[in-house]
Amino acid sequence: MNLQQSNRYALNNQQGAILLMVLITVALMGLMAGIAGSSWQTIVQRAKEADLLWKGNQIRQAIGSYYEASQVGGAAPKTWILDQ
Repeated sequence: MNLQQSNRYALNNQQGAILLMVLITVALMGLMAGIAGSSWQTIVQRAKEADLLWKGNQIRQAIGSYYEASQVGGAAPKTWILDQ
């Protein structure tokens, strides 16, 4: 093997190593993006659940207020709106 062939072989080895590093980097970035996406989905789902629980609690309180007012002698429409 002469010097020119030796240099060509070394250059091909370097290009192969760089290609391998790029492929590994892309694979790791894809994996990290997948993990981040699933984490983001969980965060959004929990926020929606918290909002739904809050709204349900507000409805429960409104129904309770209406029931208590109706037991006392009937609730006037003004107290329905003000939730007193």
